[in-house]
Amino acid sequence: MLNKLIDNAGVQRIIKVLESFNGSVRLVGGCVRDSIIQRETTDIDLATDLLPKTVLTSLKAAGIKAIPTGMQHGTVTAVVAGVPYEITTLRLDTKCDGRHASVVFTDNWEADASRRDFTFNALYCDKNGKIYDYFTGIRDLQSRTVAFIGDAEQRINEDFLRILRVFRFHASICSDSALSEEIINVCSKHASKLALLSKERIRSEFFKLLACRNCVGTLHIMERCDILAQIIPYHINVGVLSSPQIATRSPIAKLAALLHTENPAYSVVEIAQNLTAALRLSRKEKNLLETLLLTKLELPLTVAQQQKYMNTLGTEIYKDLVIINSLKSASLPESILHAHLASSEDFTPVTLPISGKDLIQLGYPTGRVLGQTLRTLQTMWEEDIRNVSRDQLLTTAKRLLEEKPTSTS
Repeated sequence: MLNKLIDNAGVQRIIKVLESFNGSVRLVGGCVRDSIIQRETTDIDLATDLLPKTVLTSLKAAGIKAIPTGMQHGTVTAVVAGVPYEITTLRLDTKCDGRHASVVFTDNWEADASRRDFTFNALYCDKNGKIYDYFTGIRDLQSRTVAFIGDAEQRINEDFLRILRVFRFHASICSDSALSEEIINVCSKHASKLALLSKERIRSEFFKLLACRNCVGTLHIMERCDILAQIIPYHINVGVLSSPQIATRSPIAKLAALLHTENPAYSVVEIAQNLTAALRLSRKEKNLLETLLLTKLELPLTVAQQQKYMNTLGTEIYKDLVIINSLKSASLPESILHAHLASSEDFTPVTLPISGKDLIQLGYPTGRVLGQTLRTLQTMWEEDIRNVSRDQLLTTAKRLLEEKPTSTS
C-alpha cells in the first residue's frame, strides 16, 4: 500500500517539481498512517522545507494548478489531473488559543512533527519509501494506541478540536484498544471548551467519527465523560449502533438511530431544527433527519408497503427506515429484517402511469379539482404500485369526475 502511495503519478510529479527548486519533500500524516495499516487513502498531504511562495511559484512554472488555500499557515493545494494534493511548509505553532494558531516556518522536520497531535499522525515518508518516525508513531499504530505528542492537556489547550479527534481516531483505528484514563480525564475536564469551536469543525469531526463502523465503544466513553452531551443534548441510546446493519449506514442515519428514543420535552421537528443549527446540517440533511425520525414503520411490512416506501423515498432511505425501526422491534426475526433489506436490491422505481394531461382528456378542467384528483390517484396507486394499472386509475378518474363538481374555484 505504501508503494502505491509513493508511485502515485501526482505525488511523483509534485516531488519532481519541488526538488527542482532545491526543496525536500515528504508525504506526511494520514496518507502515510493509513498506508502502513493497509487502508485506502483519499487525501494526500505533503510537507516541504520550501516557503509557500516558492511552492506556489514552482508549481505554476511547471503548469500545475496551484491554489493558495492557506498561505498564512504555509498550505498550497496542487491540483494534478483533477486530484488535489495539500502541500504545507514545515512550521512551528507559536501562539495557540484553543482555536487558532500563529506560525513560523522552519526547515527542521522534527520540529514540524512536534506540533502535530498524535504520534501516528506525525509519520513522514520520502520518495524512496523511507519512514521518518520521531515520536514512536509506528509502535503506537501497531498497538492501536492513541497517544499525544507531549503533554495531553497542553496539546488540547492548543486546539480544543483535539478532544473530538481523540475519539475519532479511537473509533477509526483503535476501537479494540483501551483509551488511557489520563486522556479520558483531560478530555472530560475540558469538555465545555467544545462550545468555543466553530460548528463546522465540530460537525466535520463528529460525522467522521459516526462514519466509523466500530464507533459504539467510543461513543460510550464520550457519553461517560460528558463529551457526547456537548454535541447531542438529548436523550439517546448509544447501544443501538451495535447493530451490524446500522454500522455501515450514513452519519445522518446513525444520528437518527441515536435519537430514535423518547424525548418527551421536544418534538422531532424541534430536535431536527436544533441539530441543524448545532451541526450546520444542509437542508437536504435536515429533511432526511426529519424523515428518519418522523416515519414510524410497523414491521413487518407487506410487499406492497415495501414497494411504496422504496418508490416514494428511494431505496437508501427505505433501508435506513427499516433498520432504524427494527432497532425498537426486539421480537422481529433476523430473517425478516434481511428479507426487507434484500427487497431493495432488485427494485426499479416507477412513476404514476397517468398525468394531468390524461385527466384533461377525460374532461377535467385545469385547476384545483384536477390537482386533488391526481393526488387521490397517486395515493391509490402507491398503496400497491405493482398491481394498480393505468386502466384502473383511468376508470377511477372517470368515476370521480362524475361524483365531484368540476368548478375550478
